[in-house]
Amino acid sequence: MDEHIKICDETSEVAYHTDSYKTAKINDLPIKLFTITFILTVISLGGLGWYTWNSYRHFKNVATKQFRISELSGIITHFEEVLTMSARMAVATGDAKWESRHKRFAPRLDAAIKEVVSLAPKDSMRKAITQTKLANNELVTMENKAMDLVQHGDGSSAMEMLYGQEYEKQKRRYNIGMTKFTAAMPRYVKTELDRYRQQTFIMVALIAVIVPIVIYVWMGVLDMFRKYILERKNTAETLEILNKELEKTVKKLTFANHELQDFVHITAHDLKSPLRAIGTLAGWISIDYADKFDEQGKERLKLLIKRAVRMSEYIDSFLLYSQIGHNANKELAVNLDKLVTSIIKEIAPPENIQINIENELPTIVCEEMSITQIFEGLIHNAVKYMDKPQGQISIECIEQDGAWKFSITDNGPGIDERHFGKIFQMFQTLSPRDELESAGVGLTVVRKIVEMYNGQIWVESKLGEGATFFFTLPTTNLKSMVNASVEDEEADYYN
Repeated sequence: MDEHIKICDETSEVAYHTDSYKTAKINDLPIKLFTITFILTVISLGGLGWYTWNSYRHFKNVATKQFRISELSGIITHFEEVLTMSARMAVATGDAKWESRHKRFAPRLDAAIKEVVSLAPKDSMRKAITQTKLANNELVTMENKAMDLVQHGDGSSAMEMLYGQEYEKQKRRYNIGMTKFTAAMPRYVKTELDRYRQQTFIMVALIAVIVPIVIYVWMGVLDMFRKYILERKNTAETLEILNKELEKTVKKLTFANHELQDFVHITAHDLKSPLRAIGTLAGWISIDYADKFDEQGKERLKLLIKRAVRMSEYIDSFLLYSQIGHNANKELAVNLDKLVTSIIKEIAPPENIQINIENELPTIVCEEMSITQIFEGLIHNAVKYMDKPQGQISIECIEQDGAWKFSITDNGPGIDERHFGKIFQMFQTLSPRDELESAGVGLTVVRKIVEMYNGQIWVESKLGEGATFFFTLPTTNLKSMVNASVEDEEADYYN
């Protein structure tokens, strides 16, 4: 027995440490820091990348525009000279080919000026090139009129128009606009170049500051993560060791349990043998020497026999209680309506006691013997302690909160509230045993079986008003943890 208790203590200690490792909150700070650092790194480096790309794209756009505007400026200057020369040669010579050339280049010059207007990055530059555009429109209009005059034979008026003050005025206006635009473009490019240099300097400064910080932080985080992984590895190894120790201890406990079961059976047999001998001997004495005893002697001899029988019942009850959960019988679908009806017939209550099943009882998956002991114990108690001339016992069942809730109600003597806990204890009875013979284990057996199925049992009662015993069984068709563990233990034991 001492060895059994020692093994139980070892099992509890190993199981406690194992559960402590399993249920202990894993320090997830390294994971959080890793995640935060990764996010911040992506944000910072992504921000730098976006800033760099945006600056580069803007400067590239400026450079592309400047190159295209420079190219168009040369084209515009060339086309303007071609138009002026073509118009004057057409007026001076009257040759139609010069007029044709003029008409061919005029739209191209206008298109080039419009493109420059669209590419002009600043309002002042756009205003200057617009001035050039307007002047060019006036010049082209005057040149077309001059060539029309030539076609009508008025060459002198045409020459006067192309060499007159108004024409020269528009030429100056045209040149001033182009000069302003051409002068503004380098300044704009220089401004943008300075801006790009400044942005590049800021970017380099940020890189110089952020990158070392990121590297330093990552070194710390990776070191912490390395320690975290090492800790997890050590924890896993410790758990493995504890599990192996627990497995060994469980095997020891299984063996000790079987030894204890054997010890209980042997002890019960050894105790019942002399008890039977005492009972038999007392019976013989009461018969053979009946004329030798007075009334007091006969009463004492009867008391001796009753005490021997009671002791034998105690031993049987103790054996019954110790075997609960250790007989791994197969679980089957049990129709409780049929089962409870058969139990009532076996109990055979007196005619003055009526037992009613108030509603249809469910079919559940369980060990038939275990569920029989529950109903048999509760119904037998209700019949046994009935003190009313007309006894009423009712059996009901409802489904509630994921469990079957059973109730067995009687109109018997009732139970004082202060005894609600006592009645479920081993060898405890509320009536003196000399008045009503009872071993006091019936409700203890019922409670153990109900709890074996992860259910609950309780009583509600008032003295003189009867009692109602409630118990619950889960609606899920799962084997009890007790039976599952017993099956595993016996498998290990026989292996």
